[in-house]
Amino acid sequence: MKTVYSKVISIIASSAIFFSAISNNINIPIPKSTDAALSYRTKFTLYGDLDGDEEINSFDMVIMRQAITDGEYILQADLNSDKIVDNEDLKILRNYVLADDSIIEAYLYDDADGDGLCDMLEVTLLKSDPDSCDTDKDGLSDYEEIIFTRTSPTNRYSRSDQITDDLDDPDEDKLTNKDEVSNNTNPLLNDSDCDNISDYDEINIYKTNPNSEDTDNDGITDGDEILLGLSPDKDKSDGMLSDNCRTFEHQIPSSDDILSGINTEDNPYEISIDISSAGNYGKALSIKSLQLTDDSTEDGIIGEAVELTYTDGLSVDNAKIYFNPKNLDGNIEDYMIFKYFPETNYLLPVETKYTDDSAYVETNELGTFCFVSINNISINDIGGSHGVKSIDVIYDYELGEVEAAFIVDVSGCLVKNLDETKQSIHDCCEALFKHSNNANVSIIGHYVSSDQSKICFANITNSDNDPILNNIESVDQALSKLKNVTTNEDSILNGSILFLDQLKDELYTNAAHKYAFIMCDSVYSFSDRMQYKLTVPQMVRESLSSLNDSGIKLKFLLSTDCFKYKEAIKNFKEACAKYDFEVLSKAGTGYFGDTEFSSIYSDAVIKKETESIVFTCSSNPSVIPSYVNRNAFINSLPNSFDTSRIPPANDDGEIDFIEASLATGAAHYDKDGKIVFTNYKDACYANDLTRIGYDQLILKYGIELRLICGDIDIAPFDDKILYMDTDGDGLKDKDDPYPHEPFDERFEIVDDYNSTFPESDFVNKRWQESEECYGSVSANVGDIIAAKFIKASLTELAGLAYYLPLSGIWSALQGSDNKLTWSQLPNAAEMLWEYLNNDTNRLILHPSDVKEIISCHDNNILHLKYNINQLLKVAEQTTYNNSAVICTMPDSNMRSVCMVDRLGECELRGIDINGVKHPHTMQKITTGKQADWNLSVGSCYGGMVADITSDGNNYSMKYRYYILDIYEWAAHVAEPETLSQMIHRLHELGEAHQFLIAGYYEGTLHWKKGESTANDYIMQQIYYDLNI
Repeated sequence: MKTVYSKVISIIASSAIFFSAISNNINIPIPKSTDAALSYRTKFTLYGDLDGDEEINSFDMVIMRQAITDGEYILQADLNSDKIVDNEDLKILRNYVLADDSIIEAYLYDDADGDGLCDMLEVTLLKSDPDSCDTDKDGLSDYEEIIFTRTSPTNRYSRSDQITDDLDDPDEDKLTNKDEVSNNTNPLLNDSDCDNISDYDEINIYKTNPNSEDTDNDGITDGDEILLGLSPDKDKSDGMLSDNCRTFEHQIPSSDDILSGINTEDNPYEISIDISSAGNYGKALSIKSLQLTDDSTEDGIIGEAVELTYTDGLSVDNAKIYFNPKNLDGNIEDYMIFKYFPETNYLLPVETKYTDDSAYVETNELGTFCFVSINNISINDIGGSHGVKSIDVIYDYELGEVEAAFIVDVSGCLVKNLDETKQSIHDCCEALFKHSNNANVSIIGHYVSSDQSKICFANITNSDNDPILNNIESVDQALSKLKNVTTNEDSILNGSILFLDQLKDELYTNAAHKYAFIMCDSVYSFSDRMQYKLTVPQMVRESLSSLNDSGIKLKFLLSTDCFKYKEAIKNFKEACAKYDFEVLSKAGTGYFGDTEFSSIYSDAVIKKETESIVFTCSSNPSVIPSYVNRNAFINSLPNSFDTSRIPPANDDGEIDFIEASLATGAAHYDKDGKIVFTNYKDACYANDLTRIGYDQLILKYGIELRLICGDIDIAPFDDKILYMDTDGDGLKDKDDPYPHEPFDERFEIVDDYNSTFPESDFVNKRWQESEECYGSVSANVGDIIAAKFIKASLTELAGLAYYLPLSGIWSALQGSDNKLTWSQLPNAAEMLWEYLNNDTNRLILHPSDVKEIISCHDNNILHLKYNINQLLKVAEQTTYNNSAVICTMPDSNMRSVCMVDRLGECELRGIDINGVKHPHTMQKITTGKQADWNLSVGSCYGGMVADITSDGNNYSMKYRYYILDIYEWAAHVAEPETLSQMIHRLHELGEAHQFLIAGYYEGTLHWKKGESTANDYIMQQIYYDLNI
């Protein structure tokens, strides 16, 4: 049997003020309602005690039944304050007598002074005057002191003997408590809405709403608008353009904190950024380093790549990203910037501009960029574990017997254009003679005579008057004789084709490879365009057929002016396509010589090579074996590809590379039924930034790279495709300490320690379920009124937790078996307040809070030891003489980070460390028999991220141990009167919103291979980091 006062306290405890377990058989000594020390009323109505014996029992139920029968109204019997004593009151009384978790709600309606605090609370807990809204006459109502200012309602000098509570300024924002209450701001926080403007400045200077971080609702916080020179109270500061569309120029120097993760002492370059953007780049922009390939030095990549991303809060109009090498090797123009495209694994050159000491890219699309030294691109053997000498195949090629004729239109050709054409011929011939011991070249110039009577052709010979050129010296002599003829007359393309057909037997023998290049880089080169617009002449068609029959590979290299005549060019291309003759436009750089001449290389190398030659996330092409390791294939593809269609592996764990590429969509069939990947040049020409970058790169490359680039494909694989991954765990065999044993599948390897946040499928599922539950119940007017009342009452009670030490109830509870410590009550009350009043999505715990939560129970330490032990094992499975960053998977099912007993039977224990008992610091989370979500964390899940370094058998790691939990009052039982059901009802009505609680503590560990948390030395390191 409980006393009335014990029941009163049970109400408050159930209301999440104390978050403690009140034992059914404990009588807590509450001061009687007759306190001679107070001059004002110290009594309140004791509901349910109908016989005046200060106990609520079956005798009171008998009296209530009689009152109902007689129709008598008894105030103490009106337990729901509806001015009627009926069966509803009897039901409340019966539940109260029989159950420990019932509430007599009538207490919450008794508020004689109308200050928002019920009389029972004022008399029993606060010791304030229930008949005066301002007990201590300090200008603040008792309610305002409890809920807002957290000051004593009975002492006007709560903090200082010199300043009354209404004039006090605890947050030092130049606003008194009275001012803060009047403006509905937080008296304990100088910036209530956290927009980086103090409440005082918002009210008195900027005239903005101190309780809204974005007063004008333009998507930019008030503080950011001040920094940007905008008006935080107007969404259009200039009256015309919306503020969130206004762009500003910002210079981010290399010393800026936002670049501190990149501009480190050991990084070989520094970056700085000029950005034109709308929004606050400091909040929205994220910059981190990223390693793209296994050995980036062979790609000429300087240091690691830089990944720049931003949130929706930023709109980038333009950005210049500067790379400044610390040790310049050669000229700055020997460097270029490449961009990585994660959806395709392409690494492509971008247009690179230069200052005296820096290279920079200018773009409105941020992403991942790397800094490349063109001179340092290695062409040594970089073959993978398959033993393929990829660079030998690609670069040390043999062209065999080659015959090539260059037919150049020199009529009306500008000197500059002709010089570019001559340079292109020289470069092509240089590669020919270097890679063939049997190459013969002919160079023929043609033009229209001044009287237009004939087309003139001339074999350009060397000093020995030989029209057949077989070394680079003779080619250069011949090119020196190739002059432009300024007749200003139109040239006829037909004549070039017919002439080549007539002379083919003189120019070519029976060589294995025959090539012809008709080069027209003049505005006068296509005078017969009107004829071609209708149809390609029959004699031209016949000549094309004859050239094809002779085995000649013909390409037309035309000026960009010729392509203005779209219909004529279209017809001409269709006629040539029948024989695989190509009609190509001069590159924007003014240079013939990559795609145009690449067929010479392609025929001799690519088309004869049984294995694929492709670029794989690299500035260097690689040879992909016909059969590759299946796991390596999967691991090397970006996530955008469907790997479910990849065929099964053979007994050696390998798959056919082309077959798998077709299955995933990485390769496709062209119009002729050939299996191809995307051409490297075509990939670059997909947008202007990479198109110009490609043209720049070609001019910087040596002739061998120029010759091959145009015909080599690019495939959506990274360099993992070249390496074996026998166990399929994502680690290359060469880096895997256990290549035949996959590491723990509950972990994954990630790129970056600092930016990785572990997730939990369980927590995500709970979040989704809670989100679906939020606002899921349609409420009638009665429901809404009841919900508002309950919410207001709970909010009031949550606020009381900040004041409780001033009352006698606290010492009484401290004397009970609950062993509470005061420090947790404000934390728990604040969580409830957030749940009821804010729309917080995430609440971040301080590392000290995380340590305290983990340290509160020996089960938590046991789970910590287990989880860390798994981390040590994975560290040894993934690293040996190298480093790695690993993270728990979302569905890792690691042991719970925090196991707090919520069943009411088990006494909270301290932690026994080496025989020393360390007392717990967290309270139990039960109310009577009912387990509720009363504290910030319950049985919660978490994750780990670790940065591991191995030096042989010696290991060290920096790790983060996370807590992840969802705060929500879940409804555990069916009785509608239970507190958790009541608060959960608020959630269903959309009056309380769940939020994620997350936090971590960081530690370091050093150990030797094979050691575990059973080793005292390792546990000592863990205890040190936990401060226990």
